[in-house]
Amino acid sequence: MTKVVLTGFGPFGSVAVNPAHAGVLDAGMALYTDDGVQLVVEILPVEFDRARERVRALAASVEPDVWVSFGVAEERSVVTPERVAHNEIDARIPDNAGARPVGVPVDADGPATLQATLPTEAILTALAESGVAAEASDSAGRYVCNAVLYTALRALEGSGARVGFVHLPPGLPEPNEVVKTVVRAVVAAGRNPEA
Repeated sequence: MTKVVLTGFGPFGSVAVNPAHAGVLDAGMALYTDDGVQLVVEILPVEFDRARERVRALAASVEPDVWVSFGVAEERSVVTPERVAHNEIDARIPDNAGARPVGVPVDADGPATLQATLPTEAILTALAESGVAAEASDSAGRYVCNAVLYTALRALEGSGARVGFVHLPPGLPEPNEVVKTVVRAVVAAGRNPEA
């Protein structure tokens, strides 16, 4: 049994409809039926403190094999799996609790960057095969998305879990299909590490 944590976010700032919200919830319902996958689905608050607390709690209670978070990137036009998390918060707008930290670390004791551990090439291949434009990214920004990725990587360090974040462009027609494709690609890569 592969334990998977799948997270998304709701609305924030000028994003009234977050593709990472419906996409994660809809895909989560479909993925519950996948054989051999135990799925935990969570819509995280778009708040620096509460989101990081929830990530740490989920990592400890679930002890997942796979952690995939999704968020929206307003300036992007393609799906972008993130390869790097940065230990920096630089909020361009307040979070949903009104906090706007600038120039502070995600984790005061952590390194400057952490590498995501999802199989990026397998994800890009799976998305291309399903007709979805995608490219890898080395910057998850400095907002709540990056803070969630960094916190998940720190919380699951040394566990062997595959951890990462995927940004979705706004207006993505079928976000649930993208989410399902990514999760299935990650699970399959974990089961067939030589593939």
